[in-house]
Amino acid sequence: MKKILVYIFLLLITNAHSEVTKKITLVAKVNNFGISNIDLLEEIQIMKNLNTNLNNTDKQILEKIAIQNLIDEVLKRQEIDENDIQLSDSTFSKEYAQLIASIEKTGVIIDANIKKKIFLKVKLNNEWNQLINQKYRWNVNVNINEIEDRLKDTKNIPTDGKELQELKNKLINIEKNKKLEVFSKIHLSKIKKQSLIKFF
Repeated sequence: MKKILVYIFLLLITNAHSEVTKKITLVAKVNNFGISNIDLLEEIQIMKNLNTNLNNTDKQILEKIAIQNLIDEVLKRQEIDENDIQLSDSTFSKEYAQLIASIEKTGVIIDANIKKKIFLKVKLNNEWNQLINQKYRWNVNVNINEIEDRLKDTKNIPTDGKELQELKNKLINIEKNKKLEVFSKIHLSKIKKQSLIKFF
């Protein structure tokens, strides 16, 4: 009798596992990498965790944004790996901790799996920025005269030479980051055109 019960129990588990497996389907393929419906659901959950205003957004709109996010991430990861860009976890661990803290402060409970996914997103973002910086930093020119003009229009300009230089450096970095962001979009668009992307 016990053997029969064990057999039935194992059969039920196997059938339940099969049902779960059947539910996993491909929604897109980027080069050799598949994106599943589970990836899509997790991405939507992350988007909602990062921005609670999306909770009332239409499901189809969320899915469209999520699938594009996932495609971009696959392309970025492939490009990062191809260029052998690697950063240690300590490089971005503080940024990750602050992000999780800011989400949880709003009362959102994040499960361990989603936290891991967010961690990988932060890692990806930092490594992608490193790649773009390496490829395009020599093409990023900042017009110092424009910075000087902006300083003239700034209220409460520091009179201390050191503070003034710090403010100037801050403005220069802002302009550099803006230009690097443009190069980031251009580079990603270029990769996307060269890639095979298929939807299911």
